[in-house]
Amino acid sequence: MSRVLCIDDEDLIREDLIEELTDAGHEVRGARDGVEGLEAIYQFNPDVVLCDVNMPNMNGHELLRELRANHPEKSNVPFIFLTAFGGSGNVVDGLQMGADDYLTKPVEYDLLLAKIESAQRVRDSYETKIAYASHFDSVTGLPNRVLALDRLLQQLAHGYERQDRIAALTVGVIDFKKITDAMGRAAGDMVLREAAQRISACVGDEETVAFLGGSEFLVIASDRNYNAETIVRRVIDAFDTPVFAESQEIKVGVSVGAAIFPDDAQDPFTMLRNADAAMSLAAQEGGGSYRFFRRELSDQVEQRMLLEALLNSALERDEFALLYQPIIDGASGRIVAAEALLRWNNPEVDRAGPDVFIPIVERNGQILPIGEWALRTACRQAKTWNDVHGFPVKMAVNLSARQFTSGDLVGVVRKILEETGLSPRLLELEVTERLLMDDSHDLMSTMTALRDIGVSLSIDDFGTGYSALSYLKKYPFDTLKVDRAFVSGVEDDESDATLVRAIVAMAHGLRLEVVAEGIESAGQQTFLKTLNVEYLQGYHFARPLSAEDFTALLRDEQ
Repeated sequence: MSRVLCIDDEDLIREDLIEELTDAGHEVRGARDGVEGLEAIYQFNPDVVLCDVNMPNMNGHELLRELRANHPEKSNVPFIFLTAFGGSGNVVDGLQMGADDYLTKPVEYDLLLAKIESAQRVRDSYETKIAYASHFDSVTGLPNRVLALDRLLQQLAHGYERQDRIAALTVGVIDFKKITDAMGRAAGDMVLREAAQRISACVGDEETVAFLGGSEFLVIASDRNYNAETIVRRVIDAFDTPVFAESQEIKVGVSVGAAIFPDDAQDPFTMLRNADAAMSLAAQEGGGSYRFFRRELSDQVEQRMLLEALLNSALERDEFALLYQPIIDGASGRIVAAEALLRWNNPEVDRAGPDVFIPIVERNGQILPIGEWALRTACRQAKTWNDVHGFPVKMAVNLSARQFTSGDLVGVVRKILEETGLSPRLLELEVTERLLMDDSHDLMSTMTALRDIGVSLSIDDFGTGYSALSYLKKYPFDTLKVDRAFVSGVEDDESDATLVRAIVAMAHGLRLEVVAEGIESAGQQTFLKTLNVEYLQGYHFARPLSAEDFTALLRDEQ
C-alpha cells in the first residue's frame, strides 16, 4: 500500500481518483491546487504525487519546480503528471523539470496503478541505496564510521551484560599518502579494497570489520581468552605479501592499536580514542608494529599533541638553532669540517631533543621548510667561516627521507648555494640507511643530480639500519660514517673492534672516505688511526658548539 496525494482543481476528477485508489488499497489524500498540494506534501508525506498540470494559484509545473529547487527534503517524491493535453511539448517540459512519469486524461486506472507501483519500487530502491550509502563505505564496501560506532556500542552493551571483554582494534595503513601521491587516487583505492579483504579474512563472522576513513580500519571482536592479540598478529601477517595496484607491486605495512573493554574504556568514543593512541605510537615504529593501550599512553599522546601544536609555529617564532660539532682530520688532528645539528628551544618544552621532535616534523611534513632553513643557515655559516675568517671548513648537513621524496630537493640545494655563495665542494649532505630502502629510480636520479652540482654525499650511522653492500656500490656516496654504537666498544669489546675493522676496510675498498662518530677517549682515537680512518668526530674533541664558540675554537687552533 502506498500513500498517494492527488492534486487537481476539478473536484469530480479528484474525487474519482481518490475513490479508485482507495478501493485498490492505497491511502489517498486530495488537494485543489499547487499551494494546497505543497502543504499536503509536508503534512501527508506521500509516497507518490499525482498532479494536474493546469491549475489556478500554482500549476503543476510551478509546484514541481518549487519542490525540486527549494525543498530538498521532499524533492525525491515520485511525481506523475495528469493532463488533458497530451502534446509532446507538454510532456517534454514536465519531464525536463524532473517529473517521473506522465498520464493523459481520461485516466486508465489499470495503467495508473501500474505506474504508482513502479514509482514506489523506484523510490524504495533509491531509499535503500541512500540508506546503504549512509552506513557503508563506497570504496571498501565495509561499514563506515557511523555504523561502526553503533555496532561498537551494541557490543559494549552485550559485553556489560555477559561480563565479556570486548576489543576495539584500529588498523592504519602506513604511508598511505605516499602511495596516493606517487600513484594516484585510483591506486590508493585499490590498496584500501585489498586491505579490507585481507583484514576481513583474519576474523570470523561474529566480528565486525569497518572502515573509519582516511586509511584506518576498525575490528570489533570479543577478547575472550585474549583473542584480540591473536587477531592482531593475523592482521599484521596478512600484509607480508605485496599488494598489486595499477599493475605495480607495492609493499604495504600496517600498524595496529588495541583498547579493551572494560579495562581501558566503557564507551565507544573513548575506546576508539584509546585504540587510536596505541596505533599512533605503534606507527612510529614502522609497519608491522602493534600496541595495546596503557594508561600511560594517554600522557604520551597528550605530550605529542602539545609538541605538534608548538612545532607548528616554531619556525616562525625563530625557535630553531644550529649547533656545530667539529670533524677532525685523522692524520693532522686539525678541524676540517663541521656537522650542523638542529636544536629546538621552547620554554614550554623540557628536553625535547632531536630524537623527539624530528620524527614529528617528518610525519607532518614540516621537515621540508625546517630542513630548508637549516640547510640555508648552515651554508651561510660555512661561507662566513671560509670568507670572513679564512678557515676552509666543509659543512655536513643531515637530510631526512621526506626531503628526498617530497618537493624539489635538487632545486632547493642549487638555490641555497647560489644565495649564500658557498662552493658546492664545501657542502656534504648526509642520509641514513633507511632512505635507501626506497631503492627507486627517483632516489638515484636525485643523488646523481646532487653529485653533478658538486655536492658530496655521505651515508650516516652505517651499520644501525638496513646495511647492504649493494647500496654502497649502487649509490654515488663519497663518505661512510661509522656509528657511535660500534665505536664506543672498540677498546673493550673485540666483536665491536672486528666490526669496525671490517666496515673501514670495506669502505676503503669501495674508495669511500670514513668518518668515525662518537669518539670519547684517546684509546678509541688511537685504534681508529691505526685503521687509517680519515676523519674523527666526538666529545673527545668537542661537544656541539654555537657558531660563536666554534669560531673561537677555529681561532685557537690557528
